[in-house]
Amino acid sequence: MVTSVHLAIDLGAESGQATVGVLEGGRVWLHESYRFGHLPQALPGGLYGDLQGLWTQVLEGLGRSTRWLDGQKLPLHSVGVDTWGLDWVLLGGSGKILGLPHCYRDPRHQAAYDRILAALGPKSIYAATGIQLMAMNTLFQLAACHQAEPDLLASARYLLFMPDLFHFMLTTGNKTVERLIASTSQMLDSRTGQWAKDLLGRIELPTHMLGPISEPGINLGPPVAFGR
Repeated sequence: MVTSVHLAIDLGAESGQATVGVLEGGRVWLHESYRFGHLPQALPGGLYGDLQGLWTQVLEGLGRSTRWLDGQKLPLHSVGVDTWGLDWVLLGGSGKILGLPHCYRDPRHQAAYDRILAALGPKSIYAATGIQLMAMNTLFQLAACHQAEPDLLASARYLLFMPDLFHFMLTTGNKTVERLIASTSQMLDSRTGQWAKDLLGRIELPTHMLGPISEPGINLGPPVAFGR
């Protein structure tokens, strides 16, 4: 007897897939509905994630999955998106996306990494966050953005990581930051589980766009309509 049916959208750094999981009789069986590739794009200003292309592929995966489920006469109970860590987008107060996500591979992050480590020392950053120091981490990405475009951060109302962004786009607009993806950023205090605002303040990074952190697996609300 089928107890529940779930769709996972898994986005890696260079590929993605949509997979249906069916729970039946205490066991799980999987159906891969769609697989696709994607690559970051070199544009003026750096290396960016192909957000529009990814969104198109996500919708295609949703459509193929739901059509397959219709053929199997199975209901869909939930959709969840998992992506690579570190990358993020900014939203305005109305929910408008303020720019494409810089790819973690962008070389501009190295200069911010070197500058912050020279100012604070690696031990203090690691003590606060418990995360391996790498130039690709969100902390240094955000510092690079702030140095290059301080007005952009000033105008932002929300910062969402990539899976949070897709959840926002797929639902009625719930803007949350899930704890596990936030933990990859080097901006979370490893002791309190909250944003490391003292650390961010020491390098003069704004924190007004860092919203409440949600727990894994919560219900973000009903999905918007999409084609079947």
